Amino acid sequence: MGNRGFSIEHRGDRAVRKNITRLIIEGLILGLLRIVSRMVY
Repeated sequence: MGNRGFSIEHRGDRAVRKNITRLIIEGLILGLLRIVSRMVY
């Protein structure tokens, strides 16, 4: 029983990490697009 609960918590942690990394990547891409647009215009 205890192991089952631990595995569920671990899965949730992985999902949170994926969401955080996705947000960071999206933020970096948006920042780069802003810099490029400023340089182009």
